[in-house]
Amino acid sequence: MTQILWDSGTAYELFASLVVLHRPTVFGLRPAWAAGVRSRLPQAQRNFLERTFSFLDVPLAWLHNLPEPKDASGVIQELSDLPAAERLAALQFNANTPPELLATCRAIAVKGTWDVDDQEVLRATFHHESSPPKTPCWTTCAAPGLTHWHLVRISCRRSKPIMRSFSVRKNCA
Repeated sequence: MTQILWDSGTAYELFASLVVLHRPTVFGLRPAWAAGVRSRLPQAQRNFLERTFSFLDVPLAWLHNLPEPKDASGVIQELSDLPAAERLAALQFNANTPPELLATCRAIAVKGTWDVDDQEVLRATFHHESSPPKTPCWTTCAAPGLTHWHLVRISCRRSKPIMRSFSVRKNCA
């Protein structure tokens, strides 16, 4: 039997808010308003978040696997418990990430630089993001007997992708 389970917490809201503040026009907000909100942060933190959210979306898979309660302070604690070198991978990659991409990113991290071959792997992997996926993605959750169905729809508005997510957990036992 398939069930729709709502997974909620302020952890999701924290990341969703950060995405909205860094891509205001995608959500129909005035860029000046978002810039005003971001300007209240110290310069170093503001620069870090601007660089990070230029490519990072809401890390749904990572948030889903957090222990309860899934609140903003718990997210900050979980991130601080992770070694700094592992934080980006934890937020960005999930069970659907192609193994070749994972290997390439780890090699780039170790080398501290990339070459033409690395760039080609990244380009080939991310090239498809401007078109909607043709099939939903199935991933296995940490809990035995459960399959997590994560349907991601990407649509383009003013040539900027908008991601909408819908999750269903199915008991396979």
